[in-house]
Amino acid sequence: MRRHIPRAILEDGDGQLVRPRVEDVVSVQFREGHAAQEGRYDPQLHHRLEPRLKTFGSDFPAIEVARERLRLRYVPSAVRLTDCGLADVNGAARVGRTGRAI
Repeated sequence: MRRHIPRAILEDGDGQLVRPRVEDVVSVQFREGHAAQEGRYDPQLHHRLEPRLKTFGSDFPAIEVARERLRLRYVPSAVRLTDCGLADVNGAARVGRTGRAI
C-alpha cells in the first residue's frame, strides 16, 4: 500500500472544506443495522446519532485533500484527551510512532 500513498499528503492551506457524509463517520455495519431496523437508509444518520456534530463541525471543519490518485477526507467527530503525557502516548508502538518519537 505504501507505494501508492504520497510521502506528504497535507500541508498548511491544503484541502478544501467539505460537509461530512454519513459514510465518513458511521461504519457500514452500523448503517446496515439501522437500515434493517428502520426499513430505509438514512443519509443523515450521523446527525441523528450525534446532534452536536453540525456545531462541532463549524469549530473543527472537515476537509478533503487530493494528491495524485489518493483522495483523503479528514472528518473530526470528537475531541479526546489522553491520560498521560505526549511522550507516553502509544508507548507500546502498536500502530505508528510513539509520542516520544514524534
